[in-house]
Amino acid sequence: MRKQFFLFVFVLFIYCKDNIPLKDLELINGYWEIEKVEMPNGKIKKYSYNETLDYFNVNNLQGFRKKITLRLKGKNLSNNLKENIKISFKNNNAILNCTTRFDNWEEEIVSVNDSSLVLKNPNNIKYFYKKVKLDTVNEKGK
Repeated sequence: MRKQFFLFVFVLFIYCKDNIPLKDLELINGYWEIEKVEMPNGKIKKYSYNETLDYFNVNNLQGFRKKITLRLKGKNLSNNLKENIKISFKNNNAILNCTTRFDNWEEEIVSVNDSSLVLKNPNNIKYFYKKVKLDTVNEKGK
């Protein structure tokens, strides 16, 4: 079993080496604030303030994403709605396979590091996020 695990990790490492290193996929975990959205025609919509953050929790290439609503006073709010996530690889690209009970879709992880994340949906719309560190976010419902 241990040999199979290392073989699996090795194959994944080789398979996604041209895009995002496997170890960097762990950087998706945490709170992300959207900064801007780039449309396929090049138009950009910037966000100067967001009331909500995306919270990712992914381990062993699967986990979830949920929305966190920021509040000035008291605990931040979250609900029990989650998108289940599985990371797969297609054409050397890391893909978020997102599923809710209502729908499923894919988003490509264009880039990720310890401070920024770029996702692209099937309509070629790119979402640019910056990492946010929060000590008081209510993580209830994880």
